Amino acid sequence: VRGRGPLRTAILIPYGIVTVVSAFIFRYAFAIDSGFVNQWLNPTEFDWFGGQWSAIFVICLSEIWKTTPFISLLLLAGLVQVPED
Repeated sequence: VRGRGPLRTAILIPYGIVTVVSAFIFRYAFAIDSGFVNQWLNPTEFDWFGGQWSAIFVICLSEIWKTTPFISLLLLAGLVQVPED
């Protein structure tokens, strides 16, 4: 099919942008010295990305935050299609 490459690129660019923006937001939020999560939860400086389990926690949290709206939209679209009777 002619134009398949540019069309595929145009469709996939928003997914890449969301991932990059989400990564920057979470990197800023969990920064050791200036992150608002560190200032809010823990008055001492804690390196969220320094330990294996804390880094996995932050990565899982960011993925859940990033994908929840899309999954909710899919669920809502499926619920709308269910007949009322």
